Amino acid sequence: MKRAARTAQVCALLLCVVGISRAAIGATIITFDPPGSLSTYPDSVNALGTVTGFYADSSGTHGFLRTADGTITSFDASGNNGTSPMGVNNKGVVTGSFPVSKHHVDGFIRSSDGAIATFAFGRSTEAIAINDKGIITGFYYLSGTQRAKAWGFVRKADGTMKSFQLSGAIDTYPRAINEAGIVTGNYLDSTRISHGFVRGNGTVTSFDPPGSIGTSASGINKAGVIAGTYEDSQKAYHGFIRTADGTFTSFDPAKSAGTFVTGINDKGIVAGSYLDGSSVEHGFLRTVDGKFKTFDPSGSTSTEPQAIAAGYITGFYGNNNVEHGFLRTQ
Repeated sequence: MKRAARTAQVCALLLCVVGISRAAIGATIITFDPPGSLSTYPDSVNALGTVTGFYADSSGTHGFLRTADGTITSFDASGNNGTSPMGVNNKGVVTGSFPVSKHHVDGFIRSSDGAIATFAFGRSTEAIAINDKGIITGFYYLSGTQRAKAWGFVRKADGTMKSFQLSGAIDTYPRAINEAGIVTGNYLDSTRISHGFVRGNGTVTSFDPPGSIGTSASGINKAGVIAGTYEDSQKAYHGFIRTADGTFTSFDPAKSAGTFVTGINDKGIVAGSYLDGSSVEHGFLRTVDGKFKTFDPSGSTSTEPQAIAAGYITGFYGNNNVEHGFLRTQ
């Protein structure tokens, strides 16, 4: 599901905390929905507990920003519904995309005061992540080609942009950026197999955990440690950590039938979800020493963490075929 369009004005501040549950000793899960929401999909959280994402109501989909005190601000870019926030930095600056037409989206930046600026590269632009320096990474589709090819980009706060593509890649998809400007994500080769990559100082390195037949990196911390998911030859999914020197560690929560990693914080704690033997999805975090904590909001029938920062994990959970947002504090 994609989100789009940001107006230059911010809708009224709205508070809507649905409930609080204890997930584990010392951990609390807060559940929430913007007023009028039919389904809520948080995408990113910063170290202050500010969450961004989108929600669907009877008129379409809209972006939201929820601060740690529970205040929710709804917004749309350029007057269009369909706004899709994807990243928020520690200064409260949000980035994401919005639809310009049926097959065309542009990027946006929403500053902490609510002002919105838009930008575009090529045919269509997907802004994915932003660091505290205001550097944004994502991908865009090249104009004027028979096949729309996805190129990675890094956009500085002054608007200058550098694009990149791995050798032999048909599509490149950045997913995360750290404060040093190091980018990670995945790319597809000519056989459409996915591989991980890391880009630092203009140099791009491809990687795959041992035994992988498909790799997707989803997060990188200040130490350059990357976390993600890979598929093995038995079509099973596992989590991995790759240290800055290229050392891999593979992992799965106990009794996992499929592990999916969504991020890593600066302490090296990894968040994600896993499938149990009944194909029910649950949230987990993995500590630096390899211990797991699993969690679900009260009433959840499926839990899908989307991001981790400092002591916060955000995502959404299903209940009676409706998705709600959650924020887990450690």
